[in-house]
Amino acid sequence: MRNGADLDSLDGKQQQQRFNCWHCGSELVWGGDHDLDDYTQDYDIVSNFQCMNCETFVEVYHKCQ
Repeated sequence: MRNGADLDSLDGKQQQQRFNCWHCGSELVWGGDHDLDDYTQDYDIVSNFQCMNCETFVEVYHKCQ
């Protein structure tokens, strides 16, 4: 499991990506990544993001290649 402070593990393109909240438009803050290898064969990582303005919580699932 990685947390928000572990940006060194991301490549430059990933570090530059920014997601905005589709409810209020504020930037979403990355909370961490979790491996899903033990839970599903369809997705390998779930990333979570939170909006500090309206407290929206978003999970993004990465499909296995």
